[in-house]
Amino acid sequence: MKTAVIYGVAQMALGTIVKCSNYIYDKKYVDLIFEGLTQLVMILCLFGFMDLMIISKWLTDWESPEFKDKLQAPGIIMCMINMFLQGGAYSQPKHGSPYANIVGA
Repeated sequence: MKTAVIYGVAQMALGTIVKCSNYIYDKKYVDLIFEGLTQLVMILCLFGFMDLMIISKWLTDWESPEFKDKLQAPGIIMCMINMFLQGGAYSQPKHGSPYANIVGA
């Protein structure tokens, strides 16, 4: 499922890049700046960050002694939701809370 998310984000970014190249070909520079490039920035900032979290979650050994007693693997969807709801504020989860497995909760 996570691989499908990575492929989907890559496909959306590629489609937006093709859209930007069409704007350049048609000499619609206002549309390129205010539509194409802003879409590309938003896709890469939001969903590119989510892809980065997926890849870092895959590459981290959550069973190592460094993480064994401290934290569980983060829930990526909840991290994305909390990024918007909490405005980027970071708080350490408590072990007894229902959100103990979420890094950004």
